[in-house]
Amino acid sequence: MKRLPLVAACLTAMALAHAACLSLGDQGRAEGDAMNQLAERYVKLVLALGQHDKDYVDAYYGPPEWRKEAETGKRPLDQINTEAMALEQSLASAVPAATVEEILRLRHTYLTKQVSALRTRVAMLSGRTLSFDEESKALYDAVAPTNDPAAFERTVEELGKRLPGSGSVLERYDAFRSRFAIPAINPFERHTTSG
Repeated sequence: MKRLPLVAACLTAMALAHAACLSLGDQGRAEGDAMNQLAERYVKLVLALGQHDKDYVDAYYGPPEWRKEAETGKRPLDQINTEAMALEQSLASAVPAATVEEILRLRHTYLTKQVSALRTRVAMLSGRTLSFDEESKALYDAVAPTNDPAAFERTVEELGKRLPGSGSVLERYDAFRSRFAIPAINPFERHTTSG
């Protein structure tokens, strides 16, 4: 399963939230500053985990010294987990007030889930095995739906009634789709138009 490489998205969200905090009142600004400190701790943990899992960080646009620090001081997984637990506790005690802008509350929720996902990845790298559903829930906060096979059979039957032509549903579906296919063009071939 592809790892959760969301550092770029997190940094983008941090930048947007920070910009939003600039227009908030004193309470929002103070909470935004506190959130920035927590987010910095998270990003540094992600960079540290990236030293154990090269696919974990797919893009990084933050301060170069943070990356260099992670590369030169490779921390053991148990230390990363301990620091992530401390960050979770800090986040739990820094829940934004209901009166601040929604962006700060959403940012807090997002960061809390990301730290939890990071801890799950640390556990997996340490040997913990999860079922597919457990892993998808812990890493992505999503679980694939469970569907009754009869529902798929009904869908295929309905599709078969609507598709033109003869043959199996798959053959008729492929024939139908091919009517809308755009031919591939080799961009390196010279194309001329007559006229």
